Amino acid sequence: MTTLKVWRKDRPCQVIMGSHSVGITCINSSRKQATVVIAYSRLLAVRCHHGNDNSCHGNDDSHHGNGNSDNILFTIHYARRITRRRQRVESVHVHADQRTCEQLTTALEEKMAVTERPRRLVVIINPNSGKKRGEEIFHKQVRPLFTLCGIDTRVVVTTAPKQARDILQTMDLDDVDGLVTVGGDGLYCEVMTGLLTRTQADHGVNVHDSEVKIVASRLPIGLIPAGTTSMMVRYLHGTRDVTTAALQVALGRHVATNAVSLHQGARLSAYAGLVLGFGLQGDMMASCERFRWMGARRYDVIPIGTVLGRRCHRVQVDYQDVDSRRRHRASATLYGVDTYVVAKEEAAPHVTSSKNDTSPATPPTQAGGGRRAASSERVEKAGSRYSAQEGPRYDQLKSTGKRPCASTSGSRPTPVGMGQGRGDGEVKDASGKRLPSSSENALGSKGKGGRGDEEMESGKRTTPRSSESALTPKGKEGGKGRGGAGLRNVFGAEAQTVYLTHKCSLYSHVQQLAKLKDNASGAFDFDFVQKARVESYTVRLLGAGTVWQEGRQVLKEPLKVNCDGEVLRITEPEFHVRLHRHAIRLYGEAIA
Repeated sequence: MTTLKVWRKDRPCQVIMGSHSVGITCINSSRKQATVVIAYSRLLAVRCHHGNDNSCHGNDDSHHGNGNSDNILFTIHYARRITRRRQRVESVHVHADQRTCEQLTTALEEKMAVTERPRRLVVIINPNSGKKRGEEIFHKQVRPLFTLCGIDTRVVVTTAPKQARDILQTMDLDDVDGLVTVGGDGLYCEVMTGLLTRTQADHGVNVHDSEVKIVASRLPIGLIPAGTTSMMVRYLHGTRDVTTAALQVALGRHVATNAVSLHQGARLSAYAGLVLGFGLQGDMMASCERFRWMGARRYDVIPIGTVLGRRCHRVQVDYQDVDSRRRHRASATLYGVDTYVVAKEEAAPHVTSSKNDTSPATPPTQAGGGRRAASSERVEKAGSRYSAQEGPRYDQLKSTGKRPCASTSGSRPTPVGMGQGRGDGEVKDASGKRLPSSSENALGSKGKGGRGDEEMESGKRTTPRSSESALTPKGKEGGKGRGGAGLRNVFGAEAQTVYLTHKCSLYSHVQQLAKLKDNASGAFDFDFVQKARVESYTVRLLGAGTVWQEGRQVLKEPLKVNCDGEVLRITEPEFHVRLHRHAIRLYGEAIA
């Protein structure tokens, strides 16, 4: 553990570098101690600035102790969680001499270099996605953050459909660390398809062979939401917040996700990374395409007519169950054959806390719950180190139930929780209690609220508890029904589940579709929904009208597939779908 002396508003502070995190410990005007703990994995950038800044430091340089007149502002920028899903950029400012600044900069940059963070990115923007604000979102909200983190970007703005897929076939990607899409689910599908086909071409893999095992792409993809729904971003980050999505890219963590390929006529038609829905889903998406001017509302209104006029398809589905390893053939009249590439599984039920009960409903060991228990554990571990350092004094204080803290005699401030816990900008007082205020307010400078030290001392919560965000999601970011914990989204599942929707009453079908739309528990627990875990399956259309064209049979009337929110035409009387596990990496953490 390394300790360096710095200053803030004429008050001595210490920067304490542990094994997993860095802490800045200061004494406020009431001689109470506060520590901001930042995990190295959440650091974004460190900066040294020469010159006076009276908002952060007084004019009396004698406090440096060694007579050094250098007045260098040292800033740590990091990503802080404001809820379980959302993140923001925050900064801690202190002053130090030249040597200390150099030591801190070198040490923290070495810690950041341990993680695989992107330094060169290709950014692909669809200017027509959603409300046509893709370029504005990138240049105003994303690019400044990337610049702060030292990320160089090469920007490509598409002008036609499928252009992103075609560009990636010839672009030089040797010096690129990753790709970023600014658009909706359709752009992600294009980029994923282009990246996978380019990877197979580089490795000599025939993408048109439906039985081939493809090579996973080495380049991760980051998703910046600018589309109408951007469901992939919601599934990945739990929110459509642009800043959160950009921070996930900058921090460099990856999630492995699956892709599925659809082949027809011995040719690859498309890759999908979100959903592949044949039948009713394809018809609904085709109907919605004609009403893009309605924005997101079209997905709530237009499908009603499609469901009322739902049509059946007589099909034969061949597959092998991955659990029993038995082959099956289902011949039936179906409304749809659907696959969710980001798998949907029943989430564990939870007990919703009462209005007056602020304790988390999940066990303390689970993510998102038990912050107080986790904090107590960190304090206890930290205390064991101080017993060795402070000897009888710590034992005496422990017997009275007190914690050792800074005194007027100049004893060393107690770093609380160093090397333990998440360290996402947590603010703690000397007792180890977590304070939810920002690092700037906690260390004594007045933020927008003007509370300064009062907010730190009172310990009042000004941001939502992460357990509240996790257990009681609201609005479109929630994704749970009234009757239970709902469905959770799973990236990189071991197998894909194919859902066969058989003939049923309109009332029952509407019930099932409503549950599915709300991600509600029991959405697939209907008698008319057959499901199987498979690696691949083949769909043959029985009785569909066909004609011979150029020596092969094609459908008289093409059918529709919902491929990641885009309409894919089925022109052959047979198509094949195969799962490719962990074919793609996404920047993010996959918050359920």
